[in-house]
Amino acid sequence: KSEADRHEVEARFKTLVAHSSQGMSGWAVRHTQVVRSGDLRNDARYVDTYPGLQSGLYVPIKLGERVIGVISVESEQLNAFSPADEQLTVTLANQAASALENARLFEEAERRAREFTALYETSNALSADNDLNTLLKNIVEHAATLLNASVGAMYLYNRTNDNLEIVVSTTPIVSIHTILRPGEGMAGQVAQTHQPMRVENYSAWEGRAPVYDGIVFRAVLEVPMLFGGDLIGVLDVAEMGDSNRTFTESDERLLSLFAA
Repeated sequence: KSEADRHEVEARFKTLVAHSSQGMSGWAVRHTQVVRSGDLRNDARYVDTYPGLQSGLYVPIKLGERVIGVISVESEQLNAFSPADEQLTVTLANQAASALENARLFEEAERRAREFTALYETSNALSADNDLNTLLKNIVEHAATLLNASVGAMYLYNRTNDNLEIVVSTTPIVSIHTILRPGEGMAGQVAQTHQPMRVENYSAWEGRAPVYDGIVFRAVLEVPMLFGGDLIGVLDVAEMGDSNRTFTESDERLLSLFAA
């Protein structure tokens, strides 16, 4: 294709994506029903995405009662699709749903395997090395690697001074021996509440600690380290710079395992 043709296709694709909740496919998703239209130009539900289309077949891909996608087949001919075509496409949609679910389950199994491997390696490190600094460093590095986070850090709680001090950091931007008070910043709030916290954009978060002004943190996940209900410290992973990643409930659960 020429450069002009490529730009036209890209523009049409962007239009199609922008209207993915509308038109015939959108109707199929909202109503969880097959749509077979022999005359798109006279169908009020149709949104023009490509010139010359006359008929279309739109079949929702469903997992149980949940729609996860749509198979769309369109033609430049009127009344191009028969009931047999519809039945065949429904069969394909069912197969696609099964394949997508199997892929999701396989990905979940792989993720679980990586988690157990990391926890096993961390347990081995804890039992094999008696140097506290090395142990804590291993835990933070394993946690940051498994969660694919840009940085990781650990605060320990000092009961005597009633403060939190960073003892491990995977980046020099976050200084060792940085001190926070309970209630100050995200780690301070986690220390007070004994509950995990997730913030999508720390740099814009009104509760951020002044000590981190000027450092562009994005998503941050922090969990308490508790023993017998008593606070030991706070474990932290974070994204920096222009990252648009957010941490999930699954990430929170995994980091809590490391903290424990």
